[in-house]
Amino acid sequence: MTKPTAMLAKLKRKKKTGADERYRVRVGLATCGISAGADKIRDEFDRAVKENGLKNVEVIPTGCVGRCDLEPMAEVTRGTDAPVLYIMLTPEKVDRIVREHLIEGKPVDEYM
Repeated sequence: MTKPTAMLAKLKRKKKTGADERYRVRVGLATCGISAGADKIRDEFDRAVKENGLKNVEVIPTGCVGRCDLEPMAEVTRGTDAPVLYIMLTPEKVDRIVREHLIEGKPVDEYM
């Protein structure tokens, strides 16, 4: 049985080397996000990830990001790459983010 400290050390080494190629898409689903349509944005990410067969992408709900005026928002992270925060999202923007960022690896600058 692996001890928790050994598991944590392994995870830290993995992050330092950038070996984690899994994308994480965190969609802000606090009250302000939901009132701005973030639940639809999360559903759109889920649909697009599934439709494109992306096994290296996890869509995760998160709480308040602190900028209600920029909702709906989603943060995309991968390994040791700098996080990318997308703001004022629409379903059309989600499709482009999935295509260009999650598939091609190029963040969509004008949505940040």
